[in-house]
Amino acid sequence: MSRGGPQPKMDPALAEVARLLQATPTRMAVLASLNIDGPQTRGELMSRLGLGVGAVQHQLMSLREIGLVVAVPLEEPDRYHRTEYRIASEALIAIYRTLGLGLGLTA
Repeated sequence: MSRGGPQPKMDPALAEVARLLQATPTRMAVLASLNIDGPQTRGELMSRLGLGVGAVQHQLMSLREIGLVVAVPLEEPDRYHRTEYRIASEALIAIYRTLGLGLGLTA
């Protein structure tokens, strides 16, 4: 049984965006931190967000799988960090555009 009556029809691209954005608060926090604070290592994200290594690693892996985050090797890796994570801007722009068009907003 669905809440609030029948669901609106969605174009397939908007449906895929909706599926991808069914994120946990932790995943959204990781994405927001990368957006606001820029590229970060896993350790920096752990420290900034107060999360454990498993939680951060899981969210980064999920965000990479759906194409919202990319991993870039550090030019000068240290003993613990060899990679930093960045938002894949083109992927987010495409998502925002799809959401706007699906909601009848101009892009």
